[in-house]
Parts: sequence; C-alpha cells; structure tokens
Amino acid sequence: MGEYRAIHNKYLKKRFFRKPNIPAAREAYRSLAYHCQREELPEQAAMCWTATAKCERDLGNPIGERACHIRAAKQYISEETQDNNQGFFSPLKENLHNGLHSYKQALNTCAYYYLHCNIFSCHF
Repeated sequence: MGEYRAIHNKYLKKRFFRKPNIPAAREAYRSLAYHCQREELPEQAAMCWTATAKCERDLGNPIGERACHIRAAKQYISEETQDNNQGFFSPLKENLHNGLHSYKQALNTCAYYYLHCNIFSCHF
C-alpha cells in the first residue's frame, strides 16, 4: 500500500500554483491494479480500480468510471470468495459489502449519464 500512497502524494496532492495531474494518477493506479491482479491481491487491486474510477470521474469520462467500478466489484467479490474457500470467516463481510457498493456506483454512473446527457432524446 506504500505505492498507493506514493501515487496519491506524487500526482493528486494539491501544490502551490499547481493542479493535480489526474491523467498521470489514473495511469499509475491502473498499472498498480494490474500488478496487484497478477500478484493475486484482489482486495488491493479493487482499491486501485476504485481510485482509477475516481480519476475517470474527475476527467469527465463516465464510461471509464463505470468500467473501473465494475472491475473493482469483481475483485472485491473474488477476495470474498477466496476467503470463504480458505475457511476464513468475516462476520461483517467487508469485501462483499464493498463489491456490492462498487456495482451500485457503476449503476449510478450509468443512470446519471443517461439522464443528464439526453441519450433517450436521440431518434434512430
């Protein structure tokens, strides 16, 4: 998680007379998410996908935001499944809750996009 914090401090922290570098942060979080997936660390990958989704939102890309929320949800559910298969019991089901929340965020992003961009007013 040191890399996760380093990305935030390097790219997203506001500095005097300087805006956060959101595109660079998005790419760094995405790269770290893929690395965590390769290393079979689904919970950490999910956190990185959630951070990537926030960057996509800040860049005004609802399709990318939705995709990242879905990837985060899949990783959280994967972690919950791994824990259950290994016999670990979590009374609060944090990963399941986080996965469902990520799916909800993806749905909310879609709903907002469709309602506010007048998609339904297009005539085919």
